Amino acid sequence: MKKILLFLFVIFLFLLNSSLVVAQTSQETPKVEIPVQVCGTGSCPQELSDIYSARGEQCVTSVEDFEKDPYRSHLWVEDPEITAQGKSDERARQFL
Repeated sequence: MKKILLFLFVIFLFLLNSSLVVAQTSQETPKVEIPVQVCGTGSCPQELSDIYSARGEQCVTSVEDFEKDPYRSHLWVEDPEITAQGKSDERARQFL
């Protein structure tokens, strides 16, 4: 009986001193400023423009207009990484 109580006491002390939350600090990642490249067409496709106008939203052609009201404005920009990923996925699909 004494061994069981001693064992429970040791476990209690161990749990009392240990923390259940373990965190790790990391360095802040530097922010990289990526220039915005407005899509070559300059605006949204007509189908999306119709949908946006029905919802009281609009397509804009400049970053300044988008930053004024980002909740109701839509800006189409080119993203080379996403374009490359999409082309890669399409090649893989055709290969299969």
